[in-house]
Amino acid sequence: MEWKRIRPTWMTRAESSDLSVEVREGAEWDAVGWPSIAADPALEMSVFQSREFLETWMATIGRDRAVRPALVVVSDADTRPVLYLPFVIETRLGVNLLRFMDAGVSDLNVPIMARQRHLTETEFAALWKKIRSALPPVDVIDLRKMPDHLNGLRNPMTYLPCASGDVYGHAVALSHLPDINARAPVVRMRKKLRRQFQRLGEIAPTRFVSNPSKEEFSRVVDGLFDLKRMQYLRTRGRDFLEAPGVRQFYRAMTTPDRLGRISDLSALICGEEIASAHLGFIGRGRFYYVMPAYDIRYRALAPGYQLLDHLLSQCRDDGYQVFDLGEGEHRYKEKFMTHQVRLRTHQRAVTVAGMIYLQANRIRRRLDIQVPGFLIADRDTHDQ
Repeated sequence: MEWKRIRPTWMTRAESSDLSVEVREGAEWDAVGWPSIAADPALEMSVFQSREFLETWMATIGRDRAVRPALVVVSDADTRPVLYLPFVIETRLGVNLLRFMDAGVSDLNVPIMARQRHLTETEFAALWKKIRSALPPVDVIDLRKMPDHLNGLRNPMTYLPCASGDVYGHAVALSHLPDINARAPVVRMRKKLRRQFQRLGEIAPTRFVSNPSKEEFSRVVDGLFDLKRMQYLRTRGRDFLEAPGVRQFYRAMTTPDRLGRISDLSALICGEEIASAHLGFIGRGRFYYVMPAYDIRYRALAPGYQLLDHLLSQCRDDGYQVFDLGEGEHRYKEKFMTHQVRLRTHQRAVTVAGMIYLQANRIRRRLDIQVPGFLIADRDTHDQ
């Protein structure tokens, strides 16, 4: 997908020590050699920072939110990439914020990192000053959902001062799935799910589908989006899919060039009805459980849990190492998870306008008032 630039491209380079920093505005993926999900395994990355994901993000959410991309590449003295950081500058109420390419659709915000180069806290402190000096001026630095580690590699962004009150994601090491399935509560749950699946089959022929054929594709996609819209309205009172560019983003993730490459579409079908469906992301041996929904007419038969249980087993059989359940404290995650992922937040006001913005945002959150311009989009992934 092409991002139509509406502003002139600028490029800034800062050099000192053995690391150089290059910053480019515009989606200049080729110019900076931004890695795809299939890049050299010497680069550690999540799907959310892959070129395929970010291209789609910029062509939909980034476009509709009118953000300015700022692609940061840090290289060593031999011009080997050390870090890739996908930032945007977003203007809200006249305040410029430095953020990741997220807006509620990324579960992990972490640089693409070279495995052979481990930055110490002192090295990163000096490097962050160079990055800041190379970026255009902003009023607020607002960086969220940063994990401490990615596949055992320390995320240097978490050397920044981070807020207390940590948020956690949950994950399943699929090599442990047989042991998880042997836990007494899970054994009882899976027996119940098998009975419920049989009861679904008594209503109409019932089956699971993954990345459906052309004949079923539109029905599954449309069914998922209709169910998710109703779920958001039922649980949140507002439809996250109507946030700028979000519906278009998820729709783009169901196109043939994305499905099976960085995304996965699955459903539990009862007769001609979509009992439950899920759109998630895949890459580097990880499956990301992102957008599930189910038909409340089948609530008593737990179609959401049935599809989740099916996906866990299928991912293990397909050779995935990790099943990422995402952020949020929900009972079904506690039943399956093998470990938690700490997600940190770094917020800093750089100007007086930034201080006022952050204070107003904190007040809004405490009062739970949705003030236009201050609302930060979120996404729920439970409601099974």
